[in-house]
Amino acid sequence: MTTVPFDLPLGDSILFDVEGSLEFTDAMCATTVGGPSGTVAGRIIVTEQRLAFRPVVGQPHPQRIDMGRDPNWQIEVVQRRFLGLIRRGAPVVEISYRWANYRDIVMAFHVPDPEAFVEVLRRELGAGKDARTLLREALDDGISDRGRYARMLHVLSFPQGFWHTEAIDDLVDLVSDTFEELGIELDEAWVRGLELDVEPLYGPEDYETGPGSEAWARKEQVERICVAANAVLDGPRRFYQFAEDVPGWEFDEAVWLFLDASERERLLELDIVRPV
Repeated sequence: MTTVPFDLPLGDSILFDVEGSLEFTDAMCATTVGGPSGTVAGRIIVTEQRLAFRPVVGQPHPQRIDMGRDPNWQIEVVQRRFLGLIRRGAPVVEISYRWANYRDIVMAFHVPDPEAFVEVLRRELGAGKDARTLLREALDDGISDRGRYARMLHVLSFPQGFWHTEAIDDLVDLVSDTFEELGIELDEAWVRGLELDVEPLYGPEDYETGPGSEAWARKEQVERICVAANAVLDGPRRFYQFAEDVPGWEFDEAVWLFLDASERERLLELDIVRPV
């Protein structure tokens, strides 16, 4: 069985890796992954930090998940029954969690050994290292596997979230939260002083991706913010723009990374990121 690739993030290790399937329910599709509901065959991976599902290559809607493990998950092995009486199929591992503080989501996994899967999921999470340390170690070690960097680079990027171009308040909140995570001391008043009004030619419902699209307008806003921040930052780090071909990066989203000059040069040298 050939599945969509899984790039092991830097600083992580695989604990469990089996062929199985995942039920994509209406609730999951509406809140997290999109696409149609249905049970999808693929590869289930548990790492020290993450839970991932990679579907079989060639399916019409190759849905996937990649999420951080959460100690608050409710995990149990369920034996489903027809009419509450007759056993129906093999036991299923169900993971329940609260999405966005208002909706309960249940992920149902079909695996050859449910008890072993549950045992691994219930292991205590590893502490892990911060993204900047992982980056430095990987660059010093000369790791050149591009896919392994994607998650760590996203932590060092701007933006780290989604908004619609006309929702300036949402953008201001996103900038404030991301800058705080990156250690940038520019407050909300600074953000509101920027010219962030950009009028796209198409609405998000048109699914356009070129000039005039919603995605294009967001990129324009991102560029204005990053350029303005670079003009006032006095530390060693700046925002640098790169080509949008980083493996695992969200489709059609800008790649602006908060780096110092040596990190930038080493990432380019190893071909992890590429010039615009």
